[in-house]
Amino acid sequence: MLPEGGESPPEFFLPRLLDGARALAIRLDAPPAGLLARYLALLDRARRRTNLTGPFSSEVLVDHALESALGAPLLPPGRSVDVGSGAGFPGIPIAILRPDVSVLPVEPRRLRREFLDGCGRELPLRHLEAARVSLRGVEKASASSATARAVGGLADVLGSAAFLRPGGTLLVWTTEPGSLARDLDPVFDADGEVPVPGAERKRIARFRRRAVAAPRRPHPTR
Repeated sequence: MLPEGGESPPEFFLPRLLDGARALAIRLDAPPAGLLARYLALLDRARRRTNLTGPFSSEVLVDHALESALGAPLLPPGRSVDVGSGAGFPGIPIAILRPDVSVLPVEPRRLRREFLDGCGRELPLRHLEAARVSLRGVEKASASSATARAVGGLADVLGSAAFLRPGGTLLVWTTEPGSLARDLDPVFDADGEVPVPGAERKRIARFRRRAVAAPRRPHPTR
């Protein structure tokens, strides 16, 4: 947690978002850029009162937002479940950039859920749903996509991913797409990956949920 009183305003974040978007070839028009800057200012203020993020610089928040934005064009329209939403990456940037995607954050920690819901009211984002505690309460086959960033044990968290429609998209921000594909089999098929520019190993890995899950294969003994 950072000391209070040193938060950066939206005016700090806006030019950095625009410059970073140009460098990454992300289309970022003025209205969504302004909303992203307001979101990062809200987060920068809130993380000085509670441990929403690590104690890194405000510039790193811009990097997280732009990495999240890279995944926005890869999602189909409809409902998207943001698994382990944390402080809102990648879910809130996606909600800002894709008004045709209704984002449902799933976050077990109460303070983070309260922050996410507050962002939905303050920005406002009508298509950012109220955060849920776990995937167990998400209706079966109600989502066309899901996202996950920095979620440990993702295969166990997702389970059969019953909330996701057959053929639905899963995007995962990862440095180990190969091992992740093995972990997610037999529920998901790998469907390509997008490198994060400027990062040696970071990828956005895309998966498709199978219509029928095959029997889970045991991991080899080491």
